[in-house]
Amino acid sequence: MAKRRGKIVYSVLVVLLLVGMIPLLISAWRLIKINRDILETDQKIIQQNIASSIAEEVSLYLEGMKASLRNIARSLEVTLASRGGQWFSKRELSQLLRYYIAQYPNLRKLVVVDLRGKGSEVGYSFSDPEIEQALRQGYMVAREGEEFLSSTHLIFNLKETVVLYSLPIKDRGKVVGVISAIISLTPIQRVIDQRSKFGHTIYAVDADGKLFAHSNLAEVLKRQGMRKRVIVADFFRAGGRASITRSFVVREGGGKVRYLGTSIPIPGLEWGVFVEMPEKVAYYSVYSMIKQTSSWVIATIIAVVIVSILFARRITGPIDELARGARIFGKGDFSQKIKVAVKNELGELAETMNSMAEALARHIRQIKQALIKNEELFMGTIKMISAAVDEKDPYTRGHSERVSTLSVAIGRELGLSEEEIRKVEIAAILHDVGKIGIDDALLKKPEGLTPEEYERLKQHPLKGANILSPVRELAEMIPGMLYHHENLDGTGYPMGLKGEEIPLIARIIAVADAFDAMTSERPYQRAMEPEAAIKRLFDLSETKFDPKVVAALLSAYEKGIIKVQRRDDSSLKIDIDEKNEGDLRGEFYEERK
Repeated sequence: MAKRRGKIVYSVLVVLLLVGMIPLLISAWRLIKINRDILETDQKIIQQNIASSIAEEVSLYLEGMKASLRNIARSLEVTLASRGGQWFSKRELSQLLRYYIAQYPNLRKLVVVDLRGKGSEVGYSFSDPEIEQALRQGYMVAREGEEFLSSTHLIFNLKETVVLYSLPIKDRGKVVGVISAIISLTPIQRVIDQRSKFGHTIYAVDADGKLFAHSNLAEVLKRQGMRKRVIVADFFRAGGRASITRSFVVREGGGKVRYLGTSIPIPGLEWGVFVEMPEKVAYYSVYSMIKQTSSWVIATIIAVVIVSILFARRITGPIDELARGARIFGKGDFSQKIKVAVKNELGELAETMNSMAEALARHIRQIKQALIKNEELFMGTIKMISAAVDEKDPYTRGHSERVSTLSVAIGRELGLSEEEIRKVEIAAILHDVGKIGIDDALLKKPEGLTPEEYERLKQHPLKGANILSPVRELAEMIPGMLYHHENLDGTGYPMGLKGEEIPLIARIIAVADAFDAMTSERPYQRAMEPEAAIKRLFDLSETKFDPKVVAALLSAYEKGIIKVQRRDDSSLKIDIDEKNEGDLRGEFYEERK
């Protein structure tokens, strides 16, 4: 007969009866949070709406002024056309400009010049180097057929900011002159003044971060850059195109003041409108609500905590032990047991978890053993295939295995991940699998190949890709095998890829393949010493081999990771000179030409 266990639910019921106010407290806090979130969201929406509406008005104002200037330019173009393209006299031009500027009270100056720089201007006279520079820049841009909008400029004697707009004047599609206008931004200042009646600080900056309108005009007259302001810095960091609403801290009066700021881009420009308000003002109703409820909430919480602690002690011990055991099991250690002495659901759970851990440990051991066997079988099959390929040519016996070892060493020097190195290893082992489809007589031919035979030999990468393509698990290794005869300068095969078009895995195998071939004795080539082979690889960097991969090979060799068995026959030590270099653009290092 099974032992009767106590029910943990009894303890939970007692706790719920004693702390029945917890649901009420949770509901109160949730209501506070909901109301707080609503109030905060409303304030953010208000700031976003203010900034958006001002940004839209700025955009509409500037687009309207641009359209007016375009109309003036078109009017001048029509007049020119009626005169047969004859340019205006200075007197005629001055009369026309005075007429136009009278129609637009926000134009401070109009300038029209021909391509020789001759023309006329009306409006205010400015002795401001910045404005003169903007006029010259606008002229240079517009004479090339493009429109130009400058950054903003402050005119101190008028106490206003302006912007310069230039566009070309054309006759029969050809630029014959330039019209430039200095546009007042005072209407934007008036809009900001009207929207700043509820405690918000509102300002606008141009693409250079210069202040051109502010709810306090005195700030504009300081002509200060605003890029260091947190919300402005965020705006430009986002490319001047992102709408941002966030809190940020500003040092003021020796202390720190937290603000709620909003930035909105002005459509069609990299300018922005910004609205700020101290959080203690913006969220006053939120802080007041929290303050009123905090006192009784705290008192209730204290009472709940005391009662909860008294009853939690009865169950925290077993739960802690269960949690400790779960953490150990989660790390993969199933050898330890969970020791819970209570005779209730917790004790039964501990026994179940211990039994589960034992079963999991058995299954994991079985799975690991199966994985090891599968891995050994897979690698054995791959190596068997590569060995079968190497056996077709007695002079390349063991070549694929060595190329794989070299490729892994290079991959580690390049800092590849273990997963990438695994792909390199398998691709290198199989890099010559396509030779299965090449005639044995061709592979074993001791003398040089004819051009036709060489072309047949060059088919082995494509043959290898066709052989491996049905095996889905080898799909990521195929590029290493298919492109290991490609050259950086595009003279390789089978695709004639160049530079970075060649996958890194193929560039690694190409260097390993060449190094092994050059340090191996062949009937058509004597083995080089490793140092001479590496020097030769560096000589062919940039045209055939990737310099970074060759450098990784050298690093592995200098560290002793790569070792080439020395031969007693000193005649195998080949100096790199013209008569021994051969033609590595072909296949002297592995096949033969």
